[in-house]
Amino acid sequence: MSGILGSRGISGVLDELGLPQGIAKALRRAPPVLADVGALAWDRPFVLVGAGQSNAAGADPNGDKTVEAGIRIVSGTSGSGLSVVPAAFGAAPLNNGASGSASADPAQCYNNSAVHFANHLRRSGRIAADRPILILPNWFPGESLGNWVGSGTASKNWAGLLQVLAAAQAWWSAQGYPGVVTIDHVMWTQGEADSTSAATGYHTRDLYAAGFATLRAQFAALPGWTAGTTMTVQELWGWGRQPAGIPSNARNDFFRTLAAGTDRGVALVSSQGLLPSLSNGPTHAHGSSLVEIGRRNFAGWARMSLGAGHAPPIPTAGDGSPDVRSHEMALTTSDTTYLGLDDLRGGLRISAAGAPTVYLPLGAVAAGTPPILLHVWSASAGPTLVFPDNGALTINTGDGAVPNLSLGVGLYRLWVSRGAWYCETVSLGSSSAAAAYSPGAGTALTPGAITTAQVQARLVYACSAGAYTLPNPNGMGAVEIGLFASGGDITVAPGTSGGLWLPDGTLAFSGGATMTIPAGKLAVFAPIANSRWGIIGGTAVTPAAAAGMAAETSGSFAPTLTVETTQGDLAVTYATQIGRWYRHGNRMFVEVFLTCTPTFTAAQLAGGWLITGVPVVAMSGIVPKSPLYHSSSLSYPTGKVGPFVLQQNGNWRIRMQGSASGGTDLPIANIASGSALSLEFRVDYEVAA
Repeated sequence: MSGILGSRGISGVLDELGLPQGIAKALRRAPPVLADVGALAWDRPFVLVGAGQSNAAGADPNGDKTVEAGIRIVSGTSGSGLSVVPAAFGAAPLNNGASGSASADPAQCYNNSAVHFANHLRRSGRIAADRPILILPNWFPGESLGNWVGSGTASKNWAGLLQVLAAAQAWWSAQGYPGVVTIDHVMWTQGEADSTSAATGYHTRDLYAAGFATLRAQFAALPGWTAGTTMTVQELWGWGRQPAGIPSNARNDFFRTLAAGTDRGVALVSSQGLLPSLSNGPTHAHGSSLVEIGRRNFAGWARMSLGAGHAPPIPTAGDGSPDVRSHEMALTTSDTTYLGLDDLRGGLRISAAGAPTVYLPLGAVAAGTPPILLHVWSASAGPTLVFPDNGALTINTGDGAVPNLSLGVGLYRLWVSRGAWYCETVSLGSSSAAAAYSPGAGTALTPGAITTAQVQARLVYACSAGAYTLPNPNGMGAVEIGLFASGGDITVAPGTSGGLWLPDGTLAFSGGATMTIPAGKLAVFAPIANSRWGIIGGTAVTPAAAAGMAAETSGSFAPTLTVETTQGDLAVTYATQIGRWYRHGNRMFVEVFLTCTPTFTAAQLAGGWLITGVPVVAMSGIVPKSPLYHSSSLSYPTGKVGPFVLQQNGNWRIRMQGSASGGTDLPIANIASGSALSLEFRVDYEVAA
């Protein structure tokens, strides 16, 4: 073959034939992966529209700023002169910093969820490794829905999208891709500007619903919209339970109706469990949360894309398999919560104060929906499960069909069959009463290997102290087992390579590792995938506690300014000493505000400047760093720029950027003795479980 084609190979011959570049590429490529089915779909870019207000643009500089290879973005949101450029923090349009100022320093630039959607897509393997990803920015902080739909397609933000599309089309055609820019997915993050108290035309649920329908119709009318195009809608901040006076929850009254699952092209993405910005107000997401929002939107796309010309979602630990909405819901009396189809995987734990209402998704009984089995652990009496449409459909129980189901404390199994919901309580020992925690006669276990037959009996067992191993769950079907530590602490190992998983899709214990159930406590397990056991409930052993993780904890401390080696005559008076930390799972967020006046003789001090206050150290191999914001009484040595802190030996060490790897210590003399000094930083990092 080389003698006929010479050194040019097939690629060179195709190029010389003058074929359009896109067709030439398609002819010389390896066979497409499953994710790329469709006419030349694997040879055109994946196009993502990021639209909405400030949380779509990003309004916090923290978090991972990685941008995977092959991700491009249009250089602005409106106007002339737009072009397609490689996506990079520190370059337009990803160069916005505090107060709207532009910055070339990625560390100072606001993070962006659309970029992290693209990162997860690239890492997932659901598209070819060399397939470009193109982001179309359509974010305008503080804007009402009316600026997209108020005057139809002439509204200014919609006009901006058309200008961005025009720039993308020019690049698209220049690259040799045939036809028009084809839109694969839209991320919509908007609604704070249309709060109930706002003077807009969309300040009620019904007005906003009508406007959103118009917006969707405008998108559907675009030449690049296809039957496979999907849309994720970001639930507004705080899962709709913000304090009074914060408007971001106002339009969740509409957004949460999308979770019913009747519209197969739209998925609701939860904001539950995410950290607010520590510098830009509680209605904005922390930078690390923007990273997570990108992943959750990607997970929503991955589930909807089944049957729409993309690969089916294959659950794995790191590419978006955790559910779009958390499976741990803490509800209050007044809460009305809509479950979506994405909630109905693994288990759902509801802990409630009073009697909240939880709507089951109508889409679960629609034709073509895969079989559904849902375990609900109600940690308190009072929650009510109902259908949409005011209970027009019913839940079938052993006592007949009811329009809604008031839950007691206990474990329930729900499933769908022939277009209807069914529910039963899970037998706990010899009793079918859901609140009966104590196992009945004949259900005692001694330490050792648990058998498949014991699991399939679907009982709660009284376990004497010792070590237990669950069997391989493959082929068991819809079963569960409860282990009650009746005679002291017990340990449980998954016994399979797939390990033991939390309901949110994260690995708690690998095969052979153990979890502890304290004496007098119950944990309930069920198969969730091949070789995988899931923790689906318990009287006190919640999934988070079982994994050694705090679901959400926080605290405070008093940071101080000191030096590492010799303190000499250093004396510090403090006007402000604020240290706060937040922990969500294995993620730690620390912020420090320090105003003080240090007095000292520089010759008497030795070692680097330190700020104390590390509530939990980072996991091995990670060195957390953060820019240090400061007053003018801290000066820069010649040739050095940008002070920062890094975590070292249980303190925050002040360093200066320069030529040395990791920077150099701030010299003692570069903090002015006797002058007021302000220091401020925020950092997030991973800690050991």
